[in-house]
Amino acid sequence: MKNSAIVTAAVSMALWGASARAADLGDIFQLHAYGTLGVVHSNQDQADFVSSFSQQPQGAGHTHSWAYDVDSKAAVQLDAKITDRLSAVVQLISENDYNSSWTGKANPRYRPSLEWANVKYDFTDEFNVRLGRMVLPINMLSEYRNVGYSLPFIRPPVEIYGPVPFTNIDGGELSFAKHFGNVTNTIVGGIGDTSTRGGFGALQSNLYFIADTIESGALTVRATFLHNQVHAPTGFGTLFTGFADAAASVPGGDAAAATANYLDGRYNFEHWGNIEHSDLGATYDPGKWFVMSELHRWTSRSLVGSANAGYVTAGFRTHGFTPYATYARLNSMHLAAPAIPLDGLPPMLAGYGALLNGIVAGVNSSSESQRTLTLGLRWDFMKNVDLKVQYDNVRLDAGSTGLFVNEQPGFRLGSTASVVSATIDFVF
Repeated sequence: MKNSAIVTAAVSMALWGASARAADLGDIFQLHAYGTLGVVHSNQDQADFVSSFSQQPQGAGHTHSWAYDVDSKAAVQLDAKITDRLSAVVQLISENDYNSSWTGKANPRYRPSLEWANVKYDFTDEFNVRLGRMVLPINMLSEYRNVGYSLPFIRPPVEIYGPVPFTNIDGGELSFAKHFGNVTNTIVGGIGDTSTRGGFGALQSNLYFIADTIESGALTVRATFLHNQVHAPTGFGTLFTGFADAAASVPGGDAAAATANYLDGRYNFEHWGNIEHSDLGATYDPGKWFVMSELHRWTSRSLVGSANAGYVTAGFRTHGFTPYATYARLNSMHLAAPAIPLDGLPPMLAGYGALLNGIVAGVNSSSESQRTLTLGLRWDFMKNVDLKVQYDNVRLDAGSTGLFVNEQPGFRLGSTASVVSATIDFVF
């Protein structure tokens, strides 16, 4: 209800302002659209390759050898310049994603969802405030990650962009830009909440962030910090606390009960858990060639664990063609957790505790670590339209499931996959 109120207020303010100048609608509103039509093939037939590990239910590989829904999407955006200082934007997007639904339930595939709906007021040329549903600027490419035409590659590297389920925030942000000669420093800070729905249920988050972007000629450097408090269904329920209550009722069971309660607080996201993200990215693009890189780290003592990720991309432009190469790496990890002491417990209770210890050990031994080498070619064959072809060699670390979904019994940990993709991107 709070999210809906924020978004409704933002849209209402925009429409109210626009109605005051209804005679000049052509000067107020601008309609834009973008989209991607894509196909992906993976030779890994025991799991699905997806572009969003946390949000896409299926992809290329097991479900479909050739999949059209990994990268395909379409969006429409309405911009409104209500006064010289007041503006608004509304964006709808349709994609194969558990995105921001209208109903509070998991979105059916490709049902349009509300990606942005916000108003911005410029107090000065340097300082502004924005309210409503906005982009969550967690990564260097967050603002236009869905706009395939704006990217040098088919998709942002999944090692950084795939695991994060949130793309927008309902709340407010302040932005301040200062010019120092040919250098511009822009600081943006925001606070709010967001949610997403999948087959697992609702995932909710309260968060705040600060992002600092420095631009000087062809060079852009950006650093972001985000604190994310998450509530999510884990299926654990009273699994740990039920054991803790039982252990506390038997002689000598206090240590086991205390450990079980600690593990419940750490792994059970049905309570609120904390995740922190730090991101540093840079792009140098003088025109004929470009290089870009990004480093990302999220830290958590909880179920999701921690990870370091990064990529570097380079390419050059000649006669409408842009060959490019990318190397990306994800290294995930879990901090050690204490085992529940079982000595002296009744046999049935000790068996229960051994089950919990096995669950925790399984969580801590899990890994999504992988690395990808990408080679691709972009062809800008007409105005505002491009064609891209891309080859990804995905190698999972030993014992890792990587960022594949829908794993089948025959899926081998630490395996490799060859992924071939082609897309047509457009904007207007």
